[in-house]
Amino acid sequence: MRIANFALLSSLLLFLSLHASVQAQNSVESSPEDRVQRAGEIYQTVISRLNSAYPELKDKVWSEGAIDLEDDWLVQSPKGLWGKSVEELPTDLHCDTRLRNCDREFARLLCSSNSDCQGPSMECRELEASVSQLGQEPKKMCLGPADYLIDDVYKVMVNADRELDFVSLAMPTEEFYTAFINGLSVLSQKSSVPQVRMLFASKTPTSLNLLVTTNRVLDSIVDDLKIKSPKTYMRLPMNLGWLSDGKRISWNHAKIIVADGNYALSGGHNLWGKHYLTETPIFDLSLIYRGEAAFDARNYVNSLWDNVDNRWAAYPANVGRMPRFKAKNTVIGNKNSISVGRLGSFGGDPSDEALKAMIDSAKTHIAISQQDLYNQVRLPTTQTFVFDNLIEAAARGVKIDIVQSNKFPLFGFGAVQGASAYKGFLDALKKKLVRERGLYQYEAEAFACQAITYASFRFTAHVTSWPGSDPIGN
Repeated sequence: MRIANFALLSSLLLFLSLHASVQAQNSVESSPEDRVQRAGEIYQTVISRLNSAYPELKDKVWSEGAIDLEDDWLVQSPKGLWGKSVEELPTDLHCDTRLRNCDREFARLLCSSNSDCQGPSMECRELEASVSQLGQEPKKMCLGPADYLIDDVYKVMVNADRELDFVSLAMPTEEFYTAFINGLSVLSQKSSVPQVRMLFASKTPTSLNLLVTTNRVLDSIVDDLKIKSPKTYMRLPMNLGWLSDGKRISWNHAKIIVADGNYALSGGHNLWGKHYLTETPIFDLSLIYRGEAAFDARNYVNSLWDNVDNRWAAYPANVGRMPRFKAKNTVIGNKNSISVGRLGSFGGDPSDEALKAMIDSAKTHIAISQQDLYNQVRLPTTQTFVFDNLIEAAARGVKIDIVQSNKFPLFGFGAVQGASAYKGFLDALKKKLVRERGLYQYEAEAFACQAITYASFRFTAHVTSWPGSDPIGN
């Protein structure tokens, strides 16, 4: 999940269970019972810190509750590339839409079995997101390692009966947009038609909201929806809003889809086909879940909408601005969770405090997989907000392993090269050890190199970049 100190609206879920952060805070030799105990300790530490720092934002921007995780709760994309050689990587995912056996909307080969699929690491299976009409059968296509994500987005959307929140940095694009419109089409045909709220920072990461207005974008969505469902599109009430603060450089960075406050997908994925659904996709994680945590995510979205000014649009026009969503969750979770978001220039940042509390709780080990831990979007280069906490943890003997994107790409993959970032951590730790413990420089350097390791992201030991030298984004 991407939590950058310059992207001032983000959301993540901290899951303190055997499946998640417990293992990042304990030695690999610890027993299941020990890990459960440590989970409880970390959980209580985070809750205590949040109650102390942000009591007024509880159940608005952060919450504690129960979560229900299905077997496939961890949404990773792409799937199945771990340990693959260059020869096993998929090629030519997109087909020529002029061909009869190529689906025109998703640009994937139509198929009946895996033998119809060209290239390695591709599978012939049904794409649920190809359904735009109730009762329609999904098409079978040759799908790549990241195409599962299209269906994950779609299945949460079409699960809505009363309310649907769709929140992201920017509008979905390419195959994701097709799935998005198909999902709205299905919702418009239901006997129980939900209200739909769509919230973004802007249409694209670089578009100016002054020029690309919410009315203009919503009209475009309605036009595309009308093509899919000419008889029912007008039944679907929708709001679309922009949330950004140009004066203080703050914008929505949350990626959350919630159906009825009961079923949710949230995490790090930007729904951009050219970045996530190609032969050189970004590696990313999100979570799909039910229970109180989904209800909490919806409440956070309510808080985001509370900060939307006049940059919103409605369809039909007489719908007006929708009130805060209130649907109650019907699924009770069975694992403790902490849901945390941040408001940037619009308010407090509980997620920052939660991450600091987790790091401060670590006794033996911290594992971090990030896009990066610095940024160069605004000069001078700035450190992550948990920089001092990580240095303090390393100084007290906690082993820290950090993995980030493997080069210095321009958009979305990383901001500072790993070698430069690593040097920043080592230098800070060495200075602390010399200043506070009186170590000689060579002693401090040896300690720091043992305490912190920094690696470029790899999905296999033998592939350091995508074929063609494209960087591997994390």
